[in-house]
Amino acid sequence: TVRGQAKAQTRLMMMFATDRLGNGRVKPAWQPSGQLLAIASTRDDELRIQTFSRLGQMMQSIPLGKGEPVWCQWDCSGTTLALMQEGVGIYLWDNLRTPDMSADAQCGVPLRLCPQITCTTTFCMWSRSHPQLAIGTSAGKVIVFNKKESVMQLHDRKGKHGAPVTCGDWLVDNRCEDTSDDC
Repeated sequence: TVRGQAKAQTRLMMMFATDRLGNGRVKPAWQPSGQLLAIASTRDDELRIQTFSRLGQMMQSIPLGKGEPVWCQWDCSGTTLALMQEGVGIYLWDNLRTPDMSADAQCGVPLRLCPQITCTTTFCMWSRSHPQLAIGTSAGKVIVFNKKESVMQLHDRKGKHGAPVTCGDWLVDNRCEDTSDDC
């Protein structure tokens, strides 16, 4: 039973309507530090990734072409945003504009991560403790992208699946568990 006043109060920080985000699928992701909110959404048949300060001020807006957002998540340090676009693949975005940057500061643009492999992605998840991205494919393969070393490693020794990898999670000891429709 809960007794007394609530220990945390909720308040509305920002609100977005369809005129800003569009009528399609929306995938939001808060930066771990809480300074930026990234929102991937489809507006006018185009995927757009937008970042906002915690006060609701738009920091950046970049169009990525046709396709729906499937997944959007920050890495454990909050320096890289990854986005999966349906039928296109995975984008990685470093050096995003923050509220404390000057207006003329150079900012990064989203980089497509190995389109030949990631266009068949069915599952993605950043490790909670290391800059590693687990990628599951429609062919049942699991690939781990080590951002620190810029290396993609195919893991097909154990847990090889014949069906698409549909979900997974990083364990406390930084091992990735995944599952597919054939489990």
